[in-house]
Amino acid sequence: MILVADSGSTKTDWRLLLPKKNKNAGYPKEATETIALTTSGINPYFLTEDEIVALLVNELCLQFKTSGLGLDVSHVREIYFYGAGVATQEKSMMLTSALKTAFPSVRTVESHSDLLGTARGLCGTSPGIVGILGTGSNSCYFDGQEIVDNVPPCGFILGDEGSGAMLGRKLLSAFLKRDLPESLCEKLRYDYGLSREIILERVYRQQFPNRFLAQYTKFLADNISVDVVRAIVVQSFEEFFDRNILKYSRCRDVPVHIAGSIAFYFADLLQQVALTRQIKLGIIRKSAIDGIVAYHLTKTDCRDRNNEAK
Repeated sequence: MILVADSGSTKTDWRLLLPKKNKNAGYPKEATETIALTTSGINPYFLTEDEIVALLVNELCLQFKTSGLGLDVSHVREIYFYGAGVATQEKSMMLTSALKTAFPSVRTVESHSDLLGTARGLCGTSPGIVGILGTGSNSCYFDGQEIVDNVPPCGFILGDEGSGAMLGRKLLSAFLKRDLPESLCEKLRYDYGLSREIILERVYRQQFPNRFLAQYTKFLADNISVDVVRAIVVQSFEEFFDRNILKYSRCRDVPVHIAGSIAFYFADLLQQVALTRQIKLGIIRKSAIDGIVAYHLTKTDCRDRNNEAK
């Protein structure tokens, strides 16, 4: 079995690839069954290795046991993990070690950045510029084989323009600074139970402030017809293009593909802002996981054919 993951800070999409019993089926598509699994996000900047192992065991491995499909973690032979925060060799090694602990029978483990996964999933083997707009944000220029340029995202305090965390930060800042209409302030106070004390506690003293901030993107989407709300989203996307996408010299020569929940749910506004910068967007997807799976199935198919040729 092969396990593929696309992880953000809030959620991880997993795909378990099982060989079908019909051995005469043609590989890869006809010979593979795909099972979708979901866990909390795994970001090594916010979690220790022990916490990642615990999450894998308690959320992912538990689903193997309770799926009713007779799955066994000992049957997983290859794992390809792409995740937010896997930006250095140290973090990659940390993820790889955690995965090997949770899946002791695995033979091959690779841990890469979510950016590389998105590039492989949306571009395949063609050049392009890739963006991620989820809880956090990121971007790169991909030459069809590897990432050759990357404007650093810098996190939700110094960067992450256009992300859910940044949108939530702008919204709650406007709420605290009395920049929102009173009708919206009342919704945040009474429907969401927000107050200055709660916001400051969650942002400055508790874990995962980025997740806390990003959850308010639903409020933005529900109230997008209000001018000040629309302005928050538009300004965030303008910053994303101006401080990231436009920094790549070929931004108007190659496709610009974007993945992530924010890109997906605010696609119309994202397209409008892109046009004001003479940027033509290509693929917009909520998740790149299906493209990543297709990439690895193709790689596995080529590897198996090479082995047969030998």
